[in-house]
Amino acid sequence: DHPERRAAFAEATIDTIGEQGIEALRLRDVAARAEATTGALTHYFDGKDELLKAALDTIMERLFAWMDSVPGPEAGTEAILDGIAAGLPIGEEEARDWRVWLAFWGRAVASEPLRNAHRAHYARIVDRLVADGFDPTSADALIAAVDGIGTRATMEPELWPAERQRATLARLIRPLLP
Repeated sequence: DHPERRAAFAEATIDTIGEQGIEALRLRDVAARAEATTGALTHYFDGKDELLKAALDTIMERLFAWMDSVPGPEAGTEAILDGIAAGLPIGEEEARDWRVWLAFWGRAVASEPLRNAHRAHYARIVDRLVADGFDPTSADALIAAVDGIGTRATMEPELWPAERQRATLARLIRPLLP
């Protein structure tokens, strides 16, 4: 099944980047992790950049699934805070996804296709937050808060345990919430 196989390669790419970084990524390592050959991988993807974009898209789909789980204003401020905090690098999977997301930031600086993908994903996040009732400036502030906390917690996990991430998030976004 073509979509399932592409998804398996994207997940293998995410796992590989999460362990060894994006610069050390080799197609043969991804193929081996997916229990396939490099030839099979290149059958589904026309090169490393296309594979990287598929991995980024997979991470972003997780982000949007997480956003779907965040309760609306009727749930109250604490429930919204808890929902948003669930997307921070608190658990092992979230921490890995944040490492991969940050690796893409670094690569996007020099890659116009990845930069465009980032821009499109951020536009989608803003649109989603505006649809949820935030004005565009508050949406940008919320994104900046989550990105900042997530980045610090990813770079300094020993200094940013779950409690500190949640407390900092609450301090930053409480004024933005209904």
